[in-house]
Amino acid sequence: RCEAYRSHPLMIRPYADSEVIILRKPKEPGQSRGDLLDYEETEFTDEMRKNVRKINAFIAEHYLDLDIFDDQEAELLRLMSHRDEENYLDFTQTRLRRIFNNASFEQGGRFYGGWWMSVPSDYRSRITIDNEPTVELDYSGMHFAIMYAEKGMDIPMKDPYVLDGYGEDLRDDIKTAFNIIVNCESRGEAIGAINRRIRKGNGGKLLEAFADAHPLIKDKIANSEGIRGQYTESRIAEKVLLKGLEKGMCILPMHDGFITKKKDEDTLMALMNDAFREVTGRKPRIKHEAFDLSVLPNGSKKNKERREKAWKEAHGK
Repeated sequence: RCEAYRSHPLMIRPYADSEVIILRKPKEPGQSRGDLLDYEETEFTDEMRKNVRKINAFIAEHYLDLDIFDDQEAELLRLMSHRDEENYLDFTQTRLRRIFNNASFEQGGRFYGGWWMSVPSDYRSRITIDNEPTVELDYSGMHFAIMYAEKGMDIPMKDPYVLDGYGEDLRDDIKTAFNIIVNCESRGEAIGAINRRIRKGNGGKLLEAFADAHPLIKDKIANSEGIRGQYTESRIAEKVLLKGLEKGMCILPMHDGFITKKKDEDTLMALMNDAFREVTGRKPRIKHEAFDLSVLPNGSKKNKERREKAWKEAHGK
């Protein structure tokens, strides 16, 4: 007698040899990202590919999940439902890739692809590795740190996002504005982007405030430093992930931060310090991300139980 069976997504492993080093062309007007670009294979691209695949193979041997109740998971999916991706929370997506931009292997290069990267900050404290609680450590003011490091110095002020004439209540807007400015090619582009995305008529004023607060790096503001800084950032991330792998630590990248088992927090801190120093020659600032997701006093975790069972079956555990 024939019976119908339906496989669980976690029982299907991604194709391990698919391309993990992606190069994109410069964006055309109206594009959110540049088209894919073929590139010549070199020792550099071959080594990067081997490293990413080594990292992916190591992560794939660890059970990653969200330790939340079914009601909380339903709320999370509702919050994420506006996103364009068809599978906006796919726990099978653990395979990382590095994406470079503007037809250059010195621009971009960040790691993308892990499902944990799409989880809102309020829920990231519930990410588990092998059913163990995790911790997230971030580099503080990463782009500022990289730009100042290129000038041979550490960030000279306590908070680089504090600007004269702007109160503490505007800090989030200032941080958003800086992330816009640092990725713009010109002053005019930066002013227009701020006016559109934050507050009309405020672009020129904010640009001047940044230049006044950071005179030593004002030549890097509105000069495409963001995308170049991402390459430095990605080199640091690669070192952290590879050194963690050598120590048997499963580390999940978050662009300018990392998630690992809470018991390995001190080791991750040391790895992040060492990697930043090796790449930039300077000392970083590292912060502990503390999120507080309220939990239901009682509830079902059937979704998590199903995912864990499927993962164990797929990995012969």
